[in-house]
Amino acid sequence: MKGECGSKEALYSIVVVDDEAVIRDGIRRHIDWEAHGYRFIAACEDGPTAMEVVAGDPPDVLLTDISMPFLNGLELADVVRREYPRTKIVLLTGYDRIEYAQEAVQLRVSSFLLKPITPQELKDVLAELKEELDREYREMRDRDRLARQLRESLPLLRERFLNRLIQGGVRSDQIAEGFQLCDLRLPDRWIVVVALDSDIDPGDGAADALTRNEIDQLVVRNTLGSLSGDVEPLASFGDIAGRVVFLIDGGTVGAAAQRARECAEQLRACLKPVLGTTVSVGVGTPVDGPGGLSIGYKRAVSALSYRFVAGPDRVTEYAEFSGETAVDDRRSELEALTPAILSFSPVGAGFGDSRHQIAEVIDQLRAAGGDIGRSQSVLFRVLSRFLDWIDELGIEDSAVFDSESPFDILRSFKTLDQVEQWFNAVLEQLEAELQHKREHRAARKAGEAREFIRSNYTNPDLSLEDVCRAIGAGTSYFSQFFKTHTGKTFVEYLTAVRVEEAQKLLVSSSLLTYEIAAQVGFRDANYFSIIFKRVTGKTPTEFRKLNSGE
Repeated sequence: MKGECGSKEALYSIVVVDDEAVIRDGIRRHIDWEAHGYRFIAACEDGPTAMEVVAGDPPDVLLTDISMPFLNGLELADVVRREYPRTKIVLLTGYDRIEYAQEAVQLRVSSFLLKPITPQELKDVLAELKEELDREYREMRDRDRLARQLRESLPLLRERFLNRLIQGGVRSDQIAEGFQLCDLRLPDRWIVVVALDSDIDPGDGAADALTRNEIDQLVVRNTLGSLSGDVEPLASFGDIAGRVVFLIDGGTVGAAAQRARECAEQLRACLKPVLGTTVSVGVGTPVDGPGGLSIGYKRAVSALSYRFVAGPDRVTEYAEFSGETAVDDRRSELEALTPAILSFSPVGAGFGDSRHQIAEVIDQLRAAGGDIGRSQSVLFRVLSRFLDWIDELGIEDSAVFDSESPFDILRSFKTLDQVEQWFNAVLEQLEAELQHKREHRAARKAGEAREFIRSNYTNPDLSLEDVCRAIGAGTSYFSQFFKTHTGKTFVEYLTAVRVEEAQKLLVSSSLLTYEIAAQVGFRDANYFSIIFKRVTGKTPTEFRKLNSGE
């Protein structure tokens, strides 16, 4: 059939059945079938022969006589209508009998023609059938296209519906319809939400992390289908935070909880070699029906966030840490950390001590348990102290944290181990930046000192204190940076400048030695000669004779 081949250019097929050879041949020869949009398949002499042809290649149109031996046209039409409902049937008869017309109507025959028929009459009937077939073909093609689009978009529709469901965005009277439209099985009474996340290094780039997340979700869903035992989930999908969420149902609370626990443990063990990283899994508590999934989802995510305290590569059930008394105790322990946090500074205590204090805070947070909000509150206070230190040191935030908000960075971490590593890295960067800042300042001060000495070397009373006062530096600090950047102490540098200037005067002037000594800052000419010879290896007189050509 043309509709089955799916091509606009295909011709509609037709089979002619009549026990009179003259009529069969006449119909076949007097119609230009292709010009009218048809492909002539066969001309059969009786009903059984026609059934063999129709069974091998069901035609779009069957043109059959009524009066035939073995199987008449009405019987043939009845079989074809039931077996091949898309075939159009045209009946031919030489008898104008009302009962034939009535039975043709009951068989939903497309047309009823009286013999003898003219070629034009047959062409008119074929034209009408072609219009009908064209219309049905277009409708069928549109239905196929819509069905294909629905199949292609079903995963996205399903994921959107399930995300709305776990966020509480679906009315209770719409839940069953949503499951049906998304081709999902309605769950048993009790359902457990499980949330899974890979323990990826947060240092990954944003684009890489996004691609990794999508790949991980596909891997997790494929792995779900290969788990052993009766742990296949009702549904699995990605939530808006990039986690993989799956729903486990069961007829009882215990059965649902047990299946969820087994599924989570198997996934955690199976995924590590596949993903190349560990995963953490949070298991919520059983909820009664799909209407409670938003609560189950929150509990699963809360259980997953316990990784922040307990570390990665583990399955955590919400019931493990949801006791109210334990939470109250942990809160009081966390609040007790605040004074200690505010009391230390890398500037006063040194960076080594600061790393030790950070480690102590992290250890106390681990001991305090899984109150994530309180833990993050404490860590935000630590970060605030870091920012205060940076401001006190006159360092730009961007030099330590690049362009990203440090609070956003801290909020993104999944374990306390990652937090500790990050704070230590921040301390290392802060220490390096402070050292760079110190070196830059020391180089600038050394330059200012050299310039001041060269401008005032003629003063015989020029002292270290004079230079320090002029550039605004302490004498001990000056002694450290000046020799580092010049290779000389203050006295050595001042002497070198004075001898250098004396050499110029000895070559370019006729001044006497004691006059030159006075001009370069020496009160005693003899002392000048001693220093000059010690630096150059020659007396002033010898140096002048050697460099004046005498």
